[in-house]
Amino acid sequence: MQHPLTSDTKLPVIRILSEACRLPVVHFCILIKLCYPLLVMAALSIIASVVPALRDIQAESVVLSVLTIILYLAALTMAAVRCHKVFLSPPHALHHVKALHWNNPETRYFFAVVVLSIMVGILMGLFGILLIPLSIASDRLIPLTFLLGLPIFYIFARFWLILPAYALGDKPEITHGWQLSEGNGWRLTLLLVVAPILGECFLSLLPDTDTFFYALLTASVELFVSVITLALLSGGFNSEVQHEVC
Repeated sequence: MQHPLTSDTKLPVIRILSEACRLPVVHFCILIKLCYPLLVMAALSIIASVVPALRDIQAESVVLSVLTIILYLAALTMAAVRCHKVFLSPPHALHHVKALHWNNPETRYFFAVVVLSIMVGILMGLFGILLIPLSIASDRLIPLTFLLGLPIFYIFARFWLILPAYALGDKPEITHGWQLSEGNGWRLTLLLVVAPILGECFLSLLPDTDTFFYALLTASVELFVSVITLALLSGGFNSEVQHEVC
């Protein structure tokens, strides 16, 4: 990995947003090909959520629930790694990439996500404790929570910038994302929270019904938002680092 850009280099937010919307469309077929295990798991989850008999079986079986979580996390990790590779690698480097394959990049990526998630979870827990003494009307609590939570989003964005490096096979320190994003923390925050927030706003407008269509629509929106977020993360990483993929 080469040295990061200087703190005077401004992250091209508009260009990265444009590329993040374009890349999933351009690479749609190869993304489906390389990420089909996650699509299969998502389809099975949708079916299980709307069929009462399957839902009851999963709820009563601890072993089945644990196995489902493990398989889903594995599929999710492999899909995230492949998305980064598709967005950041030249086409000729993707010929040897397999959909069902777990190696060092997937392992490093998974444990990095776990460590960073624990860190963010601790910060969110502390943040929640700080809100408990406040007696605030519900209509004011949501915007206040968002504003006070911005520092957590900021920390999240800066540390998570390093994840594409693990997907590409590098072995940086997990804290290296903070160094890479020096001078561009708030721009990264804007990039990485825009898609999830818009997705949640869209889902909040839908009636919560226990139907196959609602489950399918929810899963589709979540997958779409996830891909866009990964594209934004890849774009931010690519702009901060001049990385050559052999």
